[in-house]
Amino acid sequence: MTAARRGYTLLELILVLAIIVVIAGLSFPSIESMFGSYKATAAADTVRGAWASTRSAAIDDGRAYRFAVIPGKGNFRIAPDDPNYWSGGAAFPDGEPGIFLAGALPAGVVFVNQGDYQPGGPAPADTVLDIEGVATTDYVTVVTFLPTGVARGDDVQILLQVGSSRAIAVRLRALTGGITTANYDGGQ
Repeated sequence: MTAARRGYTLLELILVLAIIVVIAGLSFPSIESMFGSYKATAAADTVRGAWASTRSAAIDDGRAYRFAVIPGKGNFRIAPDDPNYWSGGAAFPDGEPGIFLAGALPAGVVFVNQGDYQPGGPAPADTVLDIEGVATTDYVTVVTFLPTGVARGDDVQILLQVGSSRAIAVRLRALTGGITTANYDGGQ
């Protein structure tokens, strides 16, 4: 005589499933924070590359170039420091000399003003605007590179934030063009 094969009851299956759901729920914030950190680092690399391109364009073309952003969003723009590019006309004037670039940070990453930084703040729903729909007057100038390779004015710091992750500060030394990144601790 063979013994009846014992199966799992519905109650046992539901208990195992509930345990898996609880463990997944407890680990999700850690995983989300880890990926946020990677996105912020990628965004910092994007800004560093954009600043290097802006500085090179200023030196190569022999005229000043601006790097500007839309605060609270991930959009940025590089163009000559000339009213034709920034006064609200065409985003990219035809026939005008010089390089211009409109770009964006990775999805979920935004430029944040120091005064608006909130650690653990909620992630904005839409971080990147359609480039065609953004007026040139919506951009705020962060830094202007001169043909000599130096930046106009003082040293610059810009913050990049992904949801509840800690912000990353990207700093530019105006005189040397040196760029550094660090986790933002709320101060300089």
